[in-house]
Amino acid sequence: MKKIGDLFLKINHVMLWICGVFAAFAALLAAVNAILRFTKGSGFAASDEICVQLVALLVFIAMSYLEYTDNHLTIDIFNTYVKNHVVKKIVLYVRGIITIIFDCILIKYGITVTQTAAQRGIVTNVLHFPRSIIYGIVTASMIAAVASWVVILVCRKGEFAEC
Repeated sequence: MKKIGDLFLKINHVMLWICGVFAAFAALLAAVNAILRFTKGSGFAASDEICVQLVALLVFIAMSYLEYTDNHLTIDIFNTYVKNHVVKKIVLYVRGIITIIFDCILIKYGITVTQTAAQRGIVTNVLHFPRSIIYGIVTASMIAAVASWVVILVCRKGEFAEC
């Protein structure tokens, strides 16, 4: 079981690396576009769309890593005041199960939206990039988040990964 957890951590690190590349490319593109707009009066028409899509995707792609390491945005008042380890573990399992259920609902509708976008040929406004690919990446990220919780709850027995 530990090997599964370690493998999943490596996969999450690769996904986080992809997020870093997305963030760097979006920042570079935005900077170049800003310089062009300042010096030439106009920039790349598609740069805003590319930056928005990259940043949105990196948020979803990073979600699995953040869940797996318990670095996701959470309200930590419970962990601050409750000292009983057993109660904390029970709350963690409840939190994980609720997150899995919520994510599964999102996955179900994400698959529907992805299929609909593919069937209708829906594309982005400027680049005409297929939205089904974007929606598919988001849905796959939700699946990875569910897998993170399954690994935490089953393989790691409620312990988050240390990075």
